[in-house]
Amino acid sequence: MFYKTNDIARKTNIHPNTVRFYERIGLISPVPRGENGYRLFNNKHLYQVMILRCIFLDEWPGENIRKASVKLIDAMKSWEVEAARKYTEEYMKIIEIEYRKAIEAIRILKQWADRTVVEETGEIYSRAEAAAVVGATPEALRNWERNGLIDTPRVGKNKSRIYGRKEIERLSIIYMLRQARYSMSAIHRCLNKFDNGCSEEALEVLHNPNEEDIVWTGDRWLYTIQKTADKAEEIVRILDEIEG
Repeated sequence: MFYKTNDIARKTNIHPNTVRFYERIGLISPVPRGENGYRLFNNKHLYQVMILRCIFLDEWPGENIRKASVKLIDAMKSWEVEAARKYTEEYMKIIEIEYRKAIEAIRILKQWADRTVVEETGEIYSRAEAAAVVGATPEALRNWERNGLIDTPRVGKNKSRIYGRKEIERLSIIYMLRQARYSMSAIHRCLNKFDNGCSEEALEVLHNPNEEDIVWTGDRWLYTIQKTADKAEEIVRILDEIEG
């Protein structure tokens, strides 16, 4: 059975140009043309587009989640369904990790908004260890430091940077805001306001027409990750249908 571009678009609730875009950038298998030059999609293409629609949502889920979807997309393009199932499981694990990070970031944000004092636990991390805790890379931490987002204590003859609880919590907020696609300059202005005790002004720095404050940003990110998780479950159902 063959489908036209409009058929695929209608069945997946997207614009025909989006279907053409997916084909043009190589996210689905090559689509043959009929004698009249029209695209001839088949059931494999339909399922591929259905899964792409579960991955590419209106909201940005964060770089780590998006990167985790690449192997899944490639497996579906090659029609390696078993591999796609394996990569879907990996994708869902990454989503769960990001969800837990979002929960923690929101907790910290609410503490900041309430001006709750952070007590040190005595735990100290190196840059590599701190990066692993927040889910970033050591280079990302260096970049945040270079851009003045965090001032990290130095110790020893080599002036090595160390990270305590206060630094880890700040890094968690920076990570969340970067995942939410805020610019370095916007984050810098926001954190400066917090540092100067102006929490209400800090919230206004990140203000958008539909976003009340920085805590809202965290809640919105959490909602986006949850929506991504729901769509990942839908991918599992699609794979079940393919193999059924």
